[in-house]
Amino acid sequence: MVKIEIFGGKREIGGNCVKITDKDKTVLFDQGIKFSTFKAFYSRFIQPTGIPELRKLGIIPPPEAYENVNTIYISHFHLDHLGLLSNIPCETVVKLPSLKIYQALETAWRMSPSWTAFIPPKFFVNMQEVTKYREDENNVLSIPVSHSAYPAYAFIFFGSDETILYTGDFRTSNVKAANELLYKQTLLDYLEQNKDVKIDKLIIEGTNIGRPQIPIKPDEAQKIINRLVVKEKLTLFAIHELDIESLLLIASIASAKRKRLILASPRLTRVLDALLLSIPKLKHIIEKMVLIEEIRERTRLSKMSMNEIKKSLNRHCIVTDIARLDEILRKFEPLSYQMIMAPVILMISEPASEEAIFDTERLLRWLSLYGLQPYSIRISGHYHPYELKSVINKIKPKEIIPIHTLFPEFLYASSK
Repeated sequence: MVKIEIFGGKREIGGNCVKITDKDKTVLFDQGIKFSTFKAFYSRFIQPTGIPELRKLGIIPPPEAYENVNTIYISHFHLDHLGLLSNIPCETVVKLPSLKIYQALETAWRMSPSWTAFIPPKFFVNMQEVTKYREDENNVLSIPVSHSAYPAYAFIFFGSDETILYTGDFRTSNVKAANELLYKQTLLDYLEQNKDVKIDKLIIEGTNIGRPQIPIKPDEAQKIINRLVVKEKLTLFAIHELDIESLLLIASIASAKRKRLILASPRLTRVLDALLLSIPKLKHIIEKMVLIEEIRERTRLSKMSMNEIKKSLNRHCIVTDIARLDEILRKFEPLSYQMIMAPVILMISEPASEEAIFDTERLLRWLSLYGLQPYSIRISGHYHPYELKSVINKIKPKEIIPIHTLFPEFLYASSK
């Protein structure tokens, strides 16, 4: 008989940790950090002393969550799902969305002077990559989903008496360019085309349930950004380094406006370099992208100096990660008239607040200092509440288990 235990994610956003046991198989779906608790105890000036303290405060899963677990499946690389791999107390296989992207991210984590140095695993953890669209040795099927982190997966566990679907975080629509380059088939498409797969229990996220939010989808965001990117002005974008779909959207707009796209983020560059190895088709979109001079690492992309960019600011769109935007601004001194009221488009995905990556008020002060005009355009990584009924109708589960939401009772009620 299939047994489900939830060690994190109940009536909270983040910290997902779901354990499924069936006869001789025990798997864990995600093992994230509970950032709501983390921020209550820690700040930039107060750091954790180590894994035992984080366990004691309930910020990361307890040792019993890992008992008898032979494989841990990570849905995506946001830290409220990936968690601290050094917390894994035993020999275990960890299946990741992408080994190459993990390695690109790990470089910064291992060198970090902060708590993120606890993310990389101990030597006895066996790191593997999920195999999508194919049931593995644990009877787990990994299916891609669109999210504000790429790649991201949902998992179907085919148990002895029940079939369990764990959605991870997902949205129902994606960027058109991503649809062609990144996905062959996403979760709802797969279930629509494979009607023999019957879901008994659906463990579904409900992040946006109860949140006041304008439901902007990628095609709507593209129309707004199109109006903001003008030929007279430089345009700056700030995104999360894993938000590859937003990068593809920006690239398509820059190309249509005949502006050169400049990457000004070491983290984003590492991720993109890793993706080029596995998705060669990306080259025809990013081959014209050049990197700013601060990218000192070896890269497959060509480089351009800031002095050269300054000669024709209005011909460029500069993309950086949200944590580095204020540092990039300093490189534009002395200021040009083309900077005044230039648009800064903040495509802030969920982890920007949940992982406390940046301080909004501080960032706005820097933008004001440089005479820049900020615009916040949020393409949520999660489905919107009005879409829930349609999602449930497509999946047709016998039972719903809400997770990753502050209002599970609303999700129950809305799904009926």
